[in-house]
Amino acid sequence: MLVFKPRLEESQSKPATVIFNTIFEMVRPDGSALHTHTISSTFNLTGISNSVNNNHLSATTINGTARLVTIGLPNMASMSGINVPVSVKLIDRSAFSLWIDPSKIGNHFGNTPIYGIMTTKSG
Repeated sequence: MLVFKPRLEESQSKPATVIFNTIFEMVRPDGSALHTHTISSTFNLTGISNSVNNNHLSATTINGTARLVTIGLPNMASMSGINVPVSVKLIDRSAFSLWIDPSKIGNHFGNTPIYGIMTTKSG
């Protein structure tokens, strides 16, 4: 994820730009129906908030909409290429959660977030 602040002269009229890219594999509990989901989108940003605990930034939550693409399941073609509300929570600079609005995708991921580990690249 890349977050670009607007230039100072734009800060009142233009929100930050958030580019979010992720690819993850999904499979049923019985090991069947392996498929890939991709989110590669510039967020239509609806909000950013921070959580502070003991004067330490513990989490940042970024809300918006992003384009979801599903690869590998022919019966899910209707769920590919759609814009869905998402929430990304960066937790203590080491983990994240990704929540994708279940009402927009037939409860495909359930009603709980997907968790992962953050890595950083420089350069």
